[in-house]
Amino acid sequence: MQEGQALMTRSHYRTALPHFGSGFEIAMILLANDCQPVQVQGGGYADVERLVDAGHGTAVCYRQLGQFHLEKNYLLTTYYAVLEAGEFVRRAQSVIYREAISRALEKISEASLASYGLPDSDPAQHHVLSRAMH
Repeated sequence: MQEGQALMTRSHYRTALPHFGSGFEIAMILLANDCQPVQVQGGGYADVERLVDAGHGTAVCYRQLGQFHLEKNYLLTTYYAVLEAGEFVRRAQSVIYREAISRALEKISEASLASYGLPDSDPAQHHVLSRAMH
């Protein structure tokens, strides 16, 4: 994904796409197989952050290439995969995980989320996050 990031900074979106897409698929597989998100030092979740970085990078590439339906697909898939992963977090860690979700989802543009009818920073989002934790 680092190579994809470097390509994206040079506006080589088509070339960057496979780097992010592969990273996204690998992150989804790792997250699905772990069931319990892997907490790292500093309170973050490595697998969730990897998924968000890859999903966001893939969505940005598709947006720049004019493939808005694919951008939407990756934003939605990433958003709901992160929420679903929260269902496996032990109650004692749920506050930490909610903070990790909040940090991770900041990488996904609020404007993009709003344009697709997803909750942004309104109380409904907090309800969705809370439901995902319990």
